[in-house]
Amino acid sequence: MFHYTDYLPGSVDVSLLEFARRVAESSSSRYRVGAVIARQKPLSSSPNIMSKSHPTRAPKSHCAEFRAVRKARTDLNGAEIYVVRVRRDGAPGLSKPCTRCEELLRSIGIVRAVYSTYDPPYYQVDNY
Repeated sequence: MFHYTDYLPGSVDVSLLEFARRVAESSSSRYRVGAVIARQKPLSSSPNIMSKSHPTRAPKSHCAEFRAVRKARTDLNGAEIYVVRVRRDGAPGLSKPCTRCEELLRSIGIVRAVYSTYDPPYYQVDNY
């Protein structure tokens, strides 16, 4: 099984990426994504979900980033977000926040997004 500790030993990012990976594994969605918002310690976390509100409509996806923001019970200005997608084989997948989520994260003061990628070192950082 994939672990970020094999690639980033001793980093604060490692523990938060691992936490986001565990959150992603709890998702019931086909594309399992987990988000953790933190300031050195986790403030909020959530997996993505699929919901179906009407039998004739396609299910809607609710982004993990958006759900983590909604669950937060504190000001998120200056915080960071860690987003991980777990593929079926357990390896990380690309989890760059979508345009709507990036706009939301910037508007509430998130200063940095760390997200999983397909290729080593299996994460990327965007500063907002």
